[in-house]
Amino acid sequence: MPATEYGKYLKKLRIDKDKTLAAMAKDMGIAPSYLSAIESGERVIPVDFTEKISEKYSLDDTAKDELRELELKTPRNALQLDFKKSGSTEEQKNLAILFAQKYAGLSAEQIEKIRAVLEEK
Repeated sequence: MPATEYGKYLKKLRIDKDKTLAAMAKDMGIAPSYLSAIESGERVIPVDFTEKISEKYSLDDTAKDELRELELKTPRNALQLDFKKSGSTEEQKNLAILFAQKYAGLSAEQIEKIRAVLEEK
C-alpha cells in the first residue's frame, strides 16, 4: 500500500523536528512499528492522533488544519468510535454497535428514515 499524504506529512514533521521513529513513537505512546505503519499508510490513524501530534509538537493553526484535512482525505476501511471521550450512555453505545452490525443490510427506505431522524434539528 502506498504511503498516504497524511503519512508523508507525518514523516516530514518527524524529520523536521529531528526525531527518530523510536523517539516520536515514544512521545506518542505507541510502538515504533505502529508509527511506521501509520506513516506508510498500512495502519489506520488512531482516534485523536492528529490532536495529540498537534499538541505534542506545538503545531500552529495552519499546520493543524492541514494535518486534519489530510486525515479526512485518508481512505479508511474502518471507523473508530471513542466512547470514553464522547460521554455516551450505554444505550447510545449499544445503538452504535447495533448499527455497525446491521448497516450493510439496510434497504434504501430504511436508510432514508434513519437519515431523516439523524438530520432533525
